Amino acid sequence: MDRVFVEYYEEELTHIRGLAAEFADMHPAIARNLSLDTVPCPDPYVERLLDGVAFLAARTRLKVDAERSRFSRAVLDVLYPDLVTPAPATAMAVLKPGQQVQSMIAGHVVKRDTRLVSGLQPGLSTRCTFTTAQEITLWPIEISSVSYFQDRSGLAAAGIGPVGGVAGQAALRIALTRTGKGKFNELALDQLDL
Repeated sequence: MDRVFVEYYEEELTHIRGLAAEFADMHPAIARNLSLDTVPCPDPYVERLLDGVAFLAARTRLKVDAERSRFSRAVLDVLYPDLVTPAPATAMAVLKPGQQVQSMIAGHVVKRDTRLVSGLQPGLSTRCTFTTAQEITLWPIEISSVSYFQDRSGLAAAGIGPVGGVAGQAALRIALTRTGKGKFNELALDQLDL
């Protein structure tokens, strides 16, 4: 037999006998009828019954221990499926428009599946290659400031009123400026993805 199983069996048998002794202290009349008032039990049938329960409990513990990693994975699969699902390598890239884009009033479109290659790190000979997941337009603009207003009094102080007759609870104000030459209103900008 496996040494671990024998240890589990002995632990379970000791535990069951301890519970039987506690039961005998709390309910002496019932324990006497079940022959649980002395350890070891004088009744061989009750003793075999305790041995059998300890044997089954030890086997159960052994199986639970063996399946613990699979069980944990199954629970995580239900609670947090993204945590245990293999995911491809991802990166967030900051694309800054160069001099050519600075003068484009229609922006520069970076198509989906465009390859981006990482810089070479010192001491390494491998570069990472990623592809863009969506199409994005580069504009010669940058975020110059961001303000957050967390309540209605902050909104009122900033002069931010209701939009479409509905008062907001909080607001985020993002100020944009054009980089390069030209004015902001010259850009053919109807929509801006952040």
